[in-house]
Amino acid sequence: ITAVGYSTSAPENLIASVRRYLHVVEIVLTSVGAIALVVAALGISNAMLASVRERRREIGVLKAIGSRDRDVRRVFLVEAAALGCTGGILGAFAGFAISRVVGGVVNGYLVEQGLVGIQLELPVPTMVGAVVGSTLLAILAGTLPAVRAARLPAREAVGAV
Repeated sequence: ITAVGYSTSAPENLIASVRRYLHVVEIVLTSVGAIALVVAALGISNAMLASVRERRREIGVLKAIGSRDRDVRRVFLVEAAALGCTGGILGAFAGFAISRVVGGVVNGYLVEQGLVGIQLELPVPTMVGAVVGSTLLAILAGTLPAVRAARLPAREAVGAV
């Protein structure tokens, strides 16, 4: 058939080709997500280091009234966790809202083509995983600033301007 000038195509070949393209898209999107996570961790760590620098006097007062290093460390880790949790909640819902908009556009196209549209659901386990993951990432990124804050000597911290 090919020698006569016709080409053959089986649905299996088309499906395999689409799967290969989707795999490439998945790899690219995973790479972008990994880069975004690293940038987010660096941003949180930078914000926490700036917070430690700005709150030296507060750290000194905490230590002067009897707070231990682990108490100071805990304050900064809880702050990092709150920052990560808030970011995770906002990011998860923003992502879901964007997927709803894109899903609406795709559904419009599919219906235009006479095909069945897709139905989007709120993926609760994924949303919870995103919030928990961002909180853990923030705690991890806030560990170094929290340790620095805890090791700050009380006399040096109180005298800081």
